[in-house]
Amino acid sequence: MDWDVFICHAWEDKESFVRPLAKALEAKGLRVWFDEFTLTVGDSLRRSIDRGLANSRYGIVVLSPNFFAKEWPQKELDGLASREVSGEKVILPVWHNITADQVSKYSPTLADRIAVSSSRGLEHVVAELLRVMRPAPRAVMKKSKPKSPMAQTGPELQSLPSGLPPALAKLLIVPAGPPSITAANAAQVELLGTWKGPTGILCVAFAPDGETLVSGSEDGVMRLWQVGDWVPLHTLAQPGTVLSVAFVPDGTTLASWSNDGWVRLWQVSDGKLLRMLEGHVDQVWGIAFSSDGQTLASGSGDGTVRLWRVVDWAPLRTLKWYARQRVTDEPLAHALNYMRQAMRKYTGWINNFAFSPDGQIIALGLSHYIALGLWQVSDGTPLRWLMGHKDWVHGVAFSSNGQILASGSRDQTVRLWQVADGALLRMLKGHTAAVNSVVFSPDDTTLASGSDDKTVRLWRVLDGMLLQTLKGHTGGVNSVAFSPDGATLASGSQDGTVRLWGVK
Repeated sequence: MDWDVFICHAWEDKESFVRPLAKALEAKGLRVWFDEFTLTVGDSLRRSIDRGLANSRYGIVVLSPNFFAKEWPQKELDGLASREVSGEKVILPVWHNITADQVSKYSPTLADRIAVSSSRGLEHVVAELLRVMRPAPRAVMKKSKPKSPMAQTGPELQSLPSGLPPALAKLLIVPAGPPSITAANAAQVELLGTWKGPTGILCVAFAPDGETLVSGSEDGVMRLWQVGDWVPLHTLAQPGTVLSVAFVPDGTTLASWSNDGWVRLWQVSDGKLLRMLEGHVDQVWGIAFSSDGQTLASGSGDGTVRLWRVVDWAPLRTLKWYARQRVTDEPLAHALNYMRQAMRKYTGWINNFAFSPDGQIIALGLSHYIALGLWQVSDGTPLRWLMGHKDWVHGVAFSSNGQILASGSRDQTVRLWQVADGALLRMLKGHTAAVNSVVFSPDDTTLASGSDDKTVRLWRVLDGMLLQTLKGHTGGVNSVAFSPDGATLASGSQDGTVRLWGVK
C-alpha cells in the first residue's frame, strides 16, 4: 500500500478540523492521502482519488452535516465500502459537529459503526485512530524484534447488538487492548501496588498526563505521587478534611475542597497555594472542572453549586437546586416543595456532581432526598430529575461520550441513566453496602464502583454484567479513578491505603 490512510471529507470541514487532523497524523509517521499533501498541478483529480482509495490501508471518513450534504464525499465513501465486501476493515468513522441521531437519520448503517468524536479534541481523535492504524513498516526500516501476539493485537472498532437503548447502542467503544482495562480483560485485573497512609483516604485522582496521582485524606493532607515508583512529589496540608480533589485539564493546577467551606487552588509543580475561593457558607463536598478547563464548579452543603471562571477565578453564577421551577408531575412537585422547606433544617444536600464531557450539563447527586438532577450550565436551568434510588446518591459520573450517567447510592445499587431523556438503562446489583464512587473506563466499556463493603467492582456497561470483584481493602472504598490511558485503576479506602489495579 502506498498510504496508511485516505481522508474522506467535505471541503467545508477542511480548515476547522481535517487539515489539522491530517498534519497531526503525518507528524505521527503515517503516510496520509490528503489532497493538499498529494495532488500537484496537472494531476487528474479523479484518477488520483481512485488511486488513493485503492492504495490506502484505511479510510478515515469525517462524518458531518457538510459531508452528508455533498455527493462527492459519499462517492469516496462508496469506494472505501466496496473494499470491505471481503470482510476487510477499512472505514474508520470520525463524527464532526454531528450527533448519533443525526448520523442515524442520514445513514443507519454508518450510525451502527463505532466512531470517535471530534468533540473530544484533536489529540484524543488522533490517539484513538492510532490505536487501530499503526504506521505500516517501511522497507528502509531496520528489522525489529518480533512482538508477542498480545502486543501485536490491535484494537477493533466493533459493532454492537441491535435493539439496545440509544445511549448503549451508540457507545464510542474503541478498546485499547492490554494493558488498558476494558470489558474484554477486566477478569484479568489484579493488584499492582499499595501505599499506606496514617488516616482514611477520601479521594484519589490522576493528573491528565497519568504520571501523577493525588490522594486526599481525613487528616487534611494531600499527597502527590509519581505513578509507578511511588516517589513522593509534594505534601499539601489544609485545615479540615480533604473531601475531594481535581486537576485542571492542563495539569498545572490542583483544586481541593474541605469541610471548612473553602476551595483551594495549588500549583502542581511546587505545591504552592495559589488562591482560596470564598462564597459557600457550608462545607464544600465536591468540585469538578469542565473538560475545556474554562470553568470550575464547587458544590456545597449550603445547597448551591457555584461556577467559577478559571482564567481569573471570578464567580460566574450560582445554581440552586431547590430554586422554584415548574413541575407538571404532581407527586414530584410535592416532593420538591417538601425538600425546599427541609433546606432550613438540613445541610449536605449536594453530595456529589459531575460535568458532562461537553461542559453543558452538570449532574447533581443529592443526599437526604435521594434525587439526581441535571442542570444546564449556560443559564442554570434545571433540565430533569432522575428518580429511582432509595437512599442518598453518593457518586455520579458521565461516560466519555456524554450519553450515559452513572450514579452510586447508599441503597447499595449503581444505576445507569440515558442522559437524553433520563431513562433508566440498567440497575447494577451486587454491593452489600453503600456505593460511594463510580467511574467509567476511558473507552466506556467498563464501570468501576467503590463501596463501603470494602470492594471495588468492575461492570460491563453494555449489559450490566459483573466482571470482577476486587478485594483487599479492610475499610470502605471511598473513591475510584482510572488513569487517562485506562491502564490503571486507583482506589482509596477508609483503611488508609491507596491501591493500584491493572492487567500485568
